[in-house]
Amino acid sequence: MKTRPAPTKSTRRSGSTRVLFLTAAIAAAALLIAMIVSDWAVMPGAPSVPWWVLIPAVYLSEITVVHFRGKRDAHSFSMSEIPLIFGLFFFAPAHMMLSVLIGSTLVLSIHRRQPLLKLLFNVSQFTLVFGMAIVVFRSIARLGEPLGIAGWAGALIAALAALTTAMFLVNLAIFLVSGSFRRPGLSEVIGLSTLATLMSSSLALIAVTMTQLAPGMAFLAMIPPAILFLSYRAYMSQREQRTRLESLYDATRVLHQTPEIEQAMLVAADRARAMFAAEFAEITLFIDDSHNAAYRTRVGPADGELQMKLIPLDHERPVWHEIASTRASRLFDKDDEAFTRMGDCPSIREGIATPLFVDEAVGGILLVANKLDDVSSYKPRDIKLLETFARQVAVSLENGKLVDSLASLTILKEELKYQALHDSLTGLANRANFTARVNDALSNLEEGASAAVMFLDLDDFKSVNDGLGHAAGDQLLIGVAERLQGECRSDDTIARIGGDEFAILIPSTRDTTAPVGLASRMIDSLELPFLIDGHQILSRASIGIALSTPDDGPGELLSNADAAMYAAKHQGKGTYRQYEDAMHDEVTKTLELRTSLQSALQLNQLELHYQPIVDTTTGAITRFEALMRWNHPALGTIQPNEFIPYAEESGLIVRLGRWALEKACTDARKWQLANPGSATGVAVNISPKQLSERDIVDEVRHALADSGLAADHLTLEITENVVMHTAVQKLEQLKSLGIHLAIDDFGTGYSSLSYLDRLPLDIVKIDRSFVEKLGKGETSLVRTVLTIGNSLGLGSIVEGVETREQLTRLRELGCRHVQGFYLSPAVSIDEAIEMAPRRMIEPLEYSNTVRQLRTG
Repeated sequence: MKTRPAPTKSTRRSGSTRVLFLTAAIAAAALLIAMIVSDWAVMPGAPSVPWWVLIPAVYLSEITVVHFRGKRDAHSFSMSEIPLIFGLFFFAPAHMMLSVLIGSTLVLSIHRRQPLLKLLFNVSQFTLVFGMAIVVFRSIARLGEPLGIAGWAGALIAALAALTTAMFLVNLAIFLVSGSFRRPGLSEVIGLSTLATLMSSSLALIAVTMTQLAPGMAFLAMIPPAILFLSYRAYMSQREQRTRLESLYDATRVLHQTPEIEQAMLVAADRARAMFAAEFAEITLFIDDSHNAAYRTRVGPADGELQMKLIPLDHERPVWHEIASTRASRLFDKDDEAFTRMGDCPSIREGIATPLFVDEAVGGILLVANKLDDVSSYKPRDIKLLETFARQVAVSLENGKLVDSLASLTILKEELKYQALHDSLTGLANRANFTARVNDALSNLEEGASAAVMFLDLDDFKSVNDGLGHAAGDQLLIGVAERLQGECRSDDTIARIGGDEFAILIPSTRDTTAPVGLASRMIDSLELPFLIDGHQILSRASIGIALSTPDDGPGELLSNADAAMYAAKHQGKGTYRQYEDAMHDEVTKTLELRTSLQSALQLNQLELHYQPIVDTTTGAITRFEALMRWNHPALGTIQPNEFIPYAEESGLIVRLGRWALEKACTDARKWQLANPGSATGVAVNISPKQLSERDIVDEVRHALADSGLAADHLTLEITENVVMHTAVQKLEQLKSLGIHLAIDDFGTGYSSLSYLDRLPLDIVKIDRSFVEKLGKGETSLVRTVLTIGNSLGLGSIVEGVETREQLTRLRELGCRHVQGFYLSPAVSIDEAIEMAPRRMIEPLEYSNTVRQLRTG
């Protein structure tokens, strides 16, 4: 299967935007000309004719068109020069431009039903072209008699100027959309357009002269243009029919000479597209009589190409099944609801679909859609031609190509079935497969047994994707899948049901503790680091467990496992929870928080509190750590561990992080200005998503510049796992600003000391879990971590100090900086300003002196 993509939505959108700007410029130019000619009078000697007569004349001239089709474009020639010439001689310029504006709007919207942007463009360019013709004509005609050589020359030159301007603007619009001026047959179109313009303009001039000299005989001047128009139209119709027959013969010859079915179908689609001047053509070959899956070959839109792609038809146009059952062709337009687009199929304005008969059965469908021009549509006679071509395609299939390819098609069919039930990355069952197996398990349960479903979600998986890239993330998912398979029995089903979500089914168990034991083993297994691209990656998981009851269906069991998994995440990640009825209330609360978090920033419900970090030797505050709080109007103060995970999942964390950085810098400058000479800085946590943003360095630079805070008074705190997944270059760019970088939660991950030594870090923040062990007399771990920090030349901050005993032990171990509730909880900005100059504890030298006096 080969594909060549059509222009993307973003490409088409940018092209449309450029055309919109061009349309606005054309409309502005037309308005400027209208203002210039608004007070110009009718030409001398012109008969009195109501100005609105020109409106139906413009309308009629645009519906009496002759079509010329090239290989990829359709061109239409109208008799618009006739109302143009009459307008130049017999109507005031302002009335003339108003008439063309109204007439062209009516014909393009009612008769041609053009899309809005195309309608606006064409109406604007029609009006501008008539305005320019007026200016050119008046400039030349005033050199002599209006009905003399000057007037005739002025009218012909004005008509040619109008033609040139119109063709330039149309081709400019095409260039803005497609990016190319190369249009096959353009020179031929220019020649025919010039000839047609001169002929119709000359006949119009004769009619103008007769109207002036013998008004009663003026109608005779319209006979030659009418005869010319009908003759040329008949000629073009015959020419088109002959061209189609030649194309049919040529396509049939090439089709039967093509040895492979894949190439034959591509040739057939390409020739059908050209033969019917269609935007795209496609051939759908059914795999079997069920018509639920097929091989799709498509040429177009634009240069897009699809070759023998295996597709399920359940999400396609449902009318395919109708055509296959009725065995009849269908002519349709955009109002035909049976052809509503589904999936990623190109949209259809109009088209023809006809069945392909292979061995007297419907083996597929041939479709041509969307005529390249918007002034004509497919007719019943087109159906006959397409059916004739479809028979040639079917003959090509019957002559052995389809049979010869049955082996490969059968393999592809089995591949489709496998892909429909399995995850392409890990090879595990997918959601549909898993749901079906849950249903089977519940249907076959013996009395006294239960089925168990477990939902597993990887914690902080986004930090791997954002820091090391999606390839590393994919390798991690594969590794997780392998470890889960190593913990499960052969009867269990493991599935990947989302990006970083897995599900496990124990089809039958009488031991209700078995799922809990399996969850515990899986968590332990995943805690061992993964080695990916030279990086040691730690992966934790939250697991929800649900046991079936006699009344549970698949939907309830899956929903209960999902609720339990969210409860496990809320509990603190890296753990499991078994379903309880109250958990659905927790899920409801979670959804409400996610929804209201979107507007919390706009409603000023978020604020920063500041917890002091204290120097143990002097007792002074060296910096405050900024901690976010959410003042919810109904739920009160919400701590960051309750809402930050939702912000990370939704991507809102980038906006929140940017706001926190800017406000923290501003607040830090406030307490410095309130306490002259103060150098108390601020520490701000940076999320994995925020750190992965390309403009994070610029954001930090702007926050410092806007607040006036010195760079060395700002510390960015990054968790250990995120640091390990972040490119050294990004950290060096941040460090070059003059700020400090701290590694947060140090000691909880699996950092490589050699890798940390290469990073531009200044500070390690030792996790509170080490401090908790101090109360039990265990100082070796804290001493080891402090020693590691010192060996790397990094300052150390210990967080989570909650007792005087812990503070004393840390001082004895030589820890320089601490923070925690014993010293102070996080406080508001006003309290931080008042607290900044204080000494939070007695200096170490004073404390040692007091101790010596007491012992002496």
